[in-house]
Amino acid sequence: MFRLDNYLRGCAWAPDGLCILSNSNDNILRLFNLPAGLLTGRFDNIEPEMKAVLRIPEGEAVYDFKWWPMMNSMDPPTCCFVSTAKAQPIHLFDAFNGKLRATYRIIVSPKK
Repeated sequence: MFRLDNYLRGCAWAPDGLCILSNSNDNILRLFNLPAGLLTGRFDNIEPEMKAVLRIPEGEAVYDFKWWPMMNSMDPPTCCFVSTAKAQPIHLFDAFNGKLRATYRIIVSPKK
């Protein structure tokens, strides 16, 4: 269902240029693949609207997200990205299946 209070907060092209990662006001990270027609140069059969192939809800407002710098869709272990959200640890997600690969908690040392 379309919501008026949901809007795009940011997006990032994958380093290999084949997909886009976005974040919306609903705190869901979405991954979109580039339409095949753009890759082949056949513009007669391009989808009117891209559909998300992955939807990853974060618990709170997403502060930032970044692709692995050497991400290449032909090399699955490199297909990942990190996100950080309010009151959440940093998450490393797999860009193929959306599964959580790792969690990094911030540890603040006491002041001396």
